Amino acid sequence: MESVLENALTEAEQYVRECEELVLKQAAALVNKLEEDHCPKAADDARATLAILEKDRDKARAYLRLERAIYDAPLV
Repeated sequence: MESVLENALTEAEQYVRECEELVLKQAAALVNKLEEDHCPKAADDARATLAILEKDRDKARAYLRLERAIYDAPLV
């Protein structure tokens, strides 16, 4: 049976994967389409939104590293 901490790590890992997938999909689908359609202002707005999503992804990665470090730390 998984421990509560291991379950939290699994959830955090899933969250990180979802954030990464979202950023990749948005970058490929939205920004490229707007550029192809000659919508530079909308493409710039999309890039700004992606920058926010990338920051969220980076925060999720940092959270996961912290959780993994706590879980892997030896009990004293």
